[in-house]
Amino acid sequence: MRKSDEFNPWELTRDEWIAHHQKQRAIEEASPEFQARRNQIRLNACFIAQMLYPRNLCRFDLVFRNGRIVRTPPSVEPIGKREYPWNADQQIVLALERYFYVYRKSQTLNRDEETQLLNDASPGMAAMILESCETAKWPFKLGAALYLHQQMAIRHKDSGPSQAKALWLVTKAPISPIRREGKIHLRPDGGDPSKIGDQWKHYYSVAHYWAAFVVWAKSPLNYPTDRFSLIDFVASANPDEFLKNAAAFKKFRADHPISANKENPFIKQGLDEEDSTLDDVVPTDPLLIPDLLDDYQWAALTDYKTRPRPNRATRSQLVADS
Repeated sequence: MRKSDEFNPWELTRDEWIAHHQKQRAIEEASPEFQARRNQIRLNACFIAQMLYPRNLCRFDLVFRNGRIVRTPPSVEPIGKREYPWNADQQIVLALERYFYVYRKSQTLNRDEETQLLNDASPGMAAMILESCETAKWPFKLGAALYLHQQMAIRHKDSGPSQAKALWLVTKAPISPIRREGKIHLRPDGGDPSKIGDQWKHYYSVAHYWAAFVVWAKSPLNYPTDRFSLIDFVASANPDEFLKNAAAFKKFRADHPISANKENPFIKQGLDEEDSTLDDVVPTDPLLIPDLLDDYQWAALTDYKTRPRPNRATRSQLVADS
């Protein structure tokens, strides 16, 4: 490389410029700050992949090869509804990592800026990331219900905390202190309690991660739409804090079954035994997890009513009538 008092890239030959660029990149990648940032992005992307595509949802075959059990994609069976390709989790990790290394340099972008950046990215990568953001809407609401159930119990917001009441809050709790008189109706963005409850059988093994994600997003009553929250999470979430919060929700769920008729089947299937990530994590003190609802939103529980159950005589009459 030519010697000069000041560096001028225009005086370099092509080979000199490539060598200089490679040297600068090597210096940057060797810095502790770059390595820490890279590890954070990798960890957060892996969390997102595990949350979106839990192991019990992915299609794979287990075979014994070279002394160990490995996963292989199924050879003939088609992918069914609510099931994902065997390597869906790996693919989204690679897509998110490449998106950050190649395109996204800033940690904070609004939705319009992010959309423009995704339009500049490769179509396959952008489609995968956008599909993941859409997939996250329902498990996010499930995580919100688990979060509200925990807060309801530890802060004594109700004499009988339950998952049903938490689901009701997710869908009906007002987001404005101005309320009309009379019955509280479903919010347009709230969803339906029964549909959210149906997500337990799909995301039971990762619900505590989604609850921790809700705490990070600070938005338990609606899925964030002003930004791409999955991308922001990968960019800025603290992995240690996230895992500690997830461990707290997992412990709460173990101590407070979601319901008498739903908890046991999942335990028997061993879905909770697959994840050992949190075994050595010290859970956050539940009282240190912030209460993200205002008093008027908790007060909506006074309008909650359980669905009336027919007594034995009524059930017999219904059977006879049918």
